Amino acid sequence: MIIKNILKKGTFASNVAILSSGSVLGQLIVFLISPVLTRVFQAEAFANLAVVVSIYSIIGSIVTLRYEMAIPLVKDERDCNALIVLNFLLALALISIISIIFFLFKEPISLILKLRMNKYIIYILPLSIFFEALRNIFRFVYIRSENYKALSLSAVIRSSSISTFQLFFGFVIAMKKLGLIFGHIIGQMFELLWLVFKYFKKGWAEFLKNISFSRMLYNAKKYKNFPIYSSWNILLNKLSLNLPVLLLVTFYPKELVGLYALSIRVLNTPFNILGNSIGQVYYQQISKYLRNNIKITKFVITTSLKLFIIVLFPLLVIKFWGEEIFMFVFGNEWSESGKVASLLVPLYLTRLTVSPISSIFAATNKQYVSLIWQFIYLAGIFMCLYLPRGSIQFFEMVNIFSLVVTLLYIILFLFVIIVVKLADRKITRDGTI
Repeated sequence: MIIKNILKKGTFASNVAILSSGSVLGQLIVFLISPVLTRVFQAEAFANLAVVVSIYSIIGSIVTLRYEMAIPLVKDERDCNALIVLNFLLALALISIISIIFFLFKEPISLILKLRMNKYIIYILPLSIFFEALRNIFRFVYIRSENYKALSLSAVIRSSSISTFQLFFGFVIAMKKLGLIFGHIIGQMFELLWLVFKYFKKGWAEFLKNISFSRMLYNAKKYKNFPIYSSWNILLNKLSLNLPVLLLVTFYPKELVGLYALSIRVLNTPFNILGNSIGQVYYQQISKYLRNNIKITKFVITTSLKLFIIVLFPLLVIKFWGEEIFMFVFGNEWSESGKVASLLVPLYLTRLTVSPISSIFAATNKQYVSLIWQFIYLAGIFMCLYLPRGSIQFFEMVNIFSLVVTLLYIILFLFVIIVVKLADRKITRDGTI
């Protein structure tokens, strides 16, 4: 009876369960296919994929200037449609500029990222960035309508498509170095096509009829804090998350970076299953509480505690038996990837606990607080990885990096609690944020 009440349709827990179900299945597909891929592709291929994913994750997150985050906040459907078009036009314009930059400077970019033998990757990167930007837009559209089943299914489509095509390219000799990348991009495309066609299955006429430049301009001005604060926020966040790969590939052999890439592929599984799902539902729920002047401290703290408890046990298993698990699952040559994973456990424990609840800054219009932390975070990451310039042994470098990031996420949690307390205090005082 208790479980039935918890999972009652429309509750926070049921929404998380629905959204997580697709992520669970999608990540299960990725996890099951990984032992095959590690026996087909070399570590260098995983390093190449990690570099490409890092680049499109960084750029794809900001080409809309984060106006997609305003979509769940609007009540009028016409405002929602205006924001969709605004986000699309911004993405198209900025990616066009980025494409020109890539084409003009493909040689130095390829050299820096150690993609010199695969320079034509530079030509397909803008397409991957565009796919990621549109995916972000439509995910927030479905969050607004609380259509978590659609988002759940999209996660399955993405993972199954990526895995299928990566496996296919793995058996094509000419694609041994780039098969993982091309499979990933095709998977991106399949998920995006499904999200778009499902949203517009009733036709484009009604959607286009409600679009006006004045309404787009009105919403752009109303939600100007998203480009002013959140765009820089997410840029710094994505830089911080992906900078390790880009710096490690500069200072260490690709084979070692490939070990790191596989370890974060595995450790990202609980984050992709729970962190993203809970974070998206949490943002919608927090927005609803704030609209109705409901205090949020208890909800935020209990959410973080539940996250900590959920991820603690599996991460402890990786901490103590990482090398043995990786060697058994992925092959003997990947045991050192398990060593990397065990060193990263403290980092992922704090990240999985704190990151999903950090959208509180956007929901309370306190994006500048998160921006301050992101500056601190990026500076810490950069100094930790760049200053040694490869002079520290690889595994020691990974351990130092893990401990530094753990401390930084503890600081973020303190920032979250401060903002939550201030929001509740303001509700008590005047009944509004």
